[in-house]
Amino acid sequence: MPKAIAAFLKDHLEIHLDLKVGNRQEIVSGLRSASFDFAIMGPPTWGSCGYLRSDL
Repeated sequence: MPKAIAAFLKDHLEIHLDLKVGNRQEIVSGLRSASFDFAIMGPPTWGSCGYLRSDL
């Protein structure tokens, strides 16, 4: 994902990006209150919740 964001910003110099990290509740709350306009959400990284690839 970082490469995709970097490529997008390279083509759209007029856009300002602030990265924020939060849990789902914080992200949804921020979107609802218009604290930010866009969010990329996904599952936690492997291993951070006890999930392993062999669990799939």
